[in-house]
Amino acid sequence: MADAQDLGSCEGYLRGSSSLPLGTTTAILNTVNKLTKFIVFILILFTFFILLNFLSVNNKSGPKDIEILSSSEGVPMFATGNCNTNLDCFPSGCANHICANHDVVTTCENIDFPEKVAHTCGCIDNKCVWFK
Repeated sequence: MADAQDLGSCEGYLRGSSSLPLGTTTAILNTVNKLTKFIVFILILFTFFILLNFLSVNNKSGPKDIEILSSSEGVPMFATGNCNTNLDCFPSGCANHICANHDVVTTCENIDFPEKVAHTCGCIDNKCVWFK
């Protein structure tokens, strides 16, 4: 059986008083604080993924005004490898004349590639290619 002192501490709460016992108020504030931190974390994570999606351009359909360096048969020249974003492709080979998604070993002979100055290595239609 509860003694009078125990009942006295809960008397205001049981009669419909608007104040809660101190322990309950602290627990609610701790829960709200944790929930607020969780919501902020989710918002930061969401913002990060939106930013990442914006920065990593995926050219699956290929822009219409892009000109790919290719042979007369339409085959991309000095390029190899598959990709998802422009960040996957980089110049490789001895003279940095191959656009690829991996390191390419080439002989270090003089390569006639004057178009390299006007072209960029990147990802178009999920292929690493030189384009302008």
